[in-house]
Amino acid sequence: MKFLKIFIKFLFLFFLLTNIFCNTNQIKQNLKKHDPKKQIDLKKFFSLSHSPFKNEQIFTDPLSLYNAAKDTLRYFKERKFFSRYYVNPKDFSTQILSWQKTMQTLEFIVQTIEEDQKNNSEFKILDPNFLSKNFKFIKWAGDIETAFQNKIVIPEHTCGKIPKNQIRLTNYAIFRTTGSYLKTKKYSCPLYQIVDQEFAEKDRLKFTKQQILSGVLNNPKYKNKVNPIVWLDRDGLEDAIMQGSLVVEMPDGIIRIFNVDKSNGIDFDKIIKDLKAQKRYWYFKELQKDVIENNITHLNHGQAIFAGDINNIGIGKLISVIYTNPVTKQKEARLGVLCDTGGAFKDNLYQLDYFMGIFDDKKNFYSQIRHLPNTVEAYILAKR
Repeated sequence: MKFLKIFIKFLFLFFLLTNIFCNTNQIKQNLKKHDPKKQIDLKKFFSLSHSPFKNEQIFTDPLSLYNAAKDTLRYFKERKFFSRYYVNPKDFSTQILSWQKTMQTLEFIVQTIEEDQKNNSEFKILDPNFLSKNFKFIKWAGDIETAFQNKIVIPEHTCGKIPKNQIRLTNYAIFRTTGSYLKTKKYSCPLYQIVDQEFAEKDRLKFTKQQILSGVLNNPKYKNKVNPIVWLDRDGLEDAIMQGSLVVEMPDGIIRIFNVDKSNGIDFDKIIKDLKAQKRYWYFKELQKDVIENNITHLNHGQAIFAGDINNIGIGKLISVIYTNPVTKQKEARLGVLCDTGGAFKDNLYQLDYFMGIFDDKKNFYSQIRHLPNTVEAYILAKR
């Protein structure tokens, strides 16, 4: 059990530092597809606002927020590639919020939580009055027109559209599952690892997920170019591709962790609702024991991270979502750092994806997300 807990702690760190802060290969692919000449009037969707807080209870783990803010700051300072393209895109920086102010905001969050820990006092970031006094608020009104074009339907709202001045909220997680070293009747879906540079550059872009599952890579010409590193059932495969990371318990009790490496270059299709029909496939890599042991850190993980359109907004934004809990009918708020992305967020200014954590099964996951609605008010916070 202790060994498993260590693995899980590292998985969150690794997820934070690779997926959460944008897998390099995925970023490069997105940059090739991103049209720098395409102009988006960001002021249509982001505008200065009064504080929205009243007496909402803030459901955020301060230590999780602290870790997310601190690690994002480290990426600002250490990762030149990310800093250049995603700390703050030019248009957002000039029209809405500069990258310097983004850094100052995260530094203030870190400093405030550290002081409260040191003084063993209540965390001020959970006090709506403190937030109203110390932050400016940028209201995010979702791009409803693009959502409609992408056939995004919100069943509980009039006409199925995102309400005016709100955004769509979805949720994601890392799941634990079981797998096999060999193909079996139950575990018939492979996660492939690329071991050949030529395949990485050319052949990986040739095949859809359906072709790969039908056995196209069993062709002798691909021998020693790709290897199946684990066999999963279909649900496990779809979880891995959708979430980007997977914890797998093998028949001998060994826990293995897998993370995305390179994709087949096919975008996630927002119109296709059935995940099994999506053509996107990710090739994976396994985290090795020495890497894990050298990167263990004391991290409290929790619900303090958002994925979104970092192409247009940039990483590191401190975001608050405000909503009515569908179960309790009480007004609530959550804080998080925008520091993840994905194939569904290309030119997507109508949605955020909320990282819920690591789960043994979907039942527990669904029991938590039932307290979150499909649409929320969203604000970017900036230190005064």
